[in-house]
Amino acid sequence: MTDSLPLEHHLKHQSKHSQDFFWHRIRWHVVGWYIPKKMSSRLLDIGAGAGFLGGYLKRKFPTCTYCYSEPITHIEKALEKTYGKESNYRNKLSYRDIEVVTLLDVLEHQENDHDFLTEILHKMAPNSKLIIMVPAFQFLWSEWDKNLGHFRRYRKKTLRTLLEGADGQWRHSFYLFPEMVPLAIYRKWKHKLFPSSQNTQNNVEFPRLPPLMNHLLFLTSRLFLLFRSFSPIGTTLVGVFQKNPRI
Repeated sequence: MTDSLPLEHHLKHQSKHSQDFFWHRIRWHVVGWYIPKKMSSRLLDIGAGAGFLGGYLKRKFPTCTYCYSEPITHIEKALEKTYGKESNYRNKLSYRDIEVVTLLDVLEHQENDHDFLTEILHKMAPNSKLIIMVPAFQFLWSEWDKNLGHFRRYRKKTLRTLLEGADGQWRHSFYLFPEMVPLAIYRKWKHKLFPSSQNTQNNVEFPRLPPLMNHLLFLTSRLFLLFRSFSPIGTTLVGVFQKNPRI
């Protein structure tokens, strides 16, 4: 996984300023669809970053135990203080006690994404789910991707191809944030037209929005979410893969 200074700065900035950012809240809402509704369950957040998903689970799914894996050492230590060392799965050889595994904007940081996914699936329990979220569409590639250490952006076909022949099947794939595509195009061309005005660290941060605007954007994205099955485009691709049950 990429361990670049811009990425570390981005994660540190998120922990201070971005917990309520509408983009995070929409993604957590989608993850919530796939959490088992039984009395207790366990979710493993691979590439957990600041661990925001754990806070969401505590508020909305208190019977779901949050577990994490984070390769950046000082962030990992902060997660241990918040969620406990026993929930750290970084060096675990098996995820057999986990019902849901999440990869939220992690796969694009892997140079060999196929081998990375294959290793995770090998550790997962039968019938467990893997929720993947990645940046969508290579034509939206910009300096923002480069500065964050991304190797690529994805389409449905390229994501599905990664797990061809794997022990399981794709349950869902759809695009999020179609309403943000014009802004992504603007960001791309802004970097191209005014490269000298860009600051690498500031370039990777989410804007700090007034609370009302942030809430309105959340409601707008929730509305577009209703039509996800019909949307041919978006800035984020979601894929849900389920391992086969044990025979």
